[in-house]
Amino acid sequence: MAFVIGCGNENKRELDMSQIVTILVGLPGSGKSTLLKQRTEVLFDDFHCCAFRDLTTFSASRHFQALGAALQSGKDCIIADIAYCSGDRLREAEDGLRTLGSELGIELEIRHLFFANDASACRHNVVHRFSHEPARDYLAELRNIDHFARSYNPPANCMQVRTCCAEIKCPASS
Repeated sequence: MAFVIGCGNENKRELDMSQIVTILVGLPGSGKSTLLKQRTEVLFDDFHCCAFRDLTTFSASRHFQALGAALQSGKDCIIADIAYCSGDRLREAEDGLRTLGSELGIELEIRHLFFANDASACRHNVVHRFSHEPARDYLAELRNIDHFARSYNPPANCMQVRTCCAEIKCPASS
């Protein structure tokens, strides 16, 4: 699967020793977890899942301390969560990353990777995944697709990752 990280800060990384945190944004079934399996950065999938006291704040994530530790050790990171389909939650994550970087004395470059808003392909993938992972709550994922697809608007100036249907060979995005 080819992808382009877009929307601002698209210049090549300079030798300023900044660390990169990439935020993956996409509906359930869009391919975020599949892409994460192919990456070498420190990965935090479902960043807000099982947050402390079910709080939605960025710092309440059970992954927050591990993210800080990975950044302190000089590693680039990727975070992903369906909550980032909401513009407000995405902005909160960006603000939380800036605050974390400032508190740690680390210059962070925040990048984004947006998956296309293709609810039909995402539904197909969720149903396919359920046939291979029956323990997953696919009905909740289908409800989340319906919920987030209505308001998820990837920025128009970005190249988006095309959502490919499971078991179909997907040509590289251009």
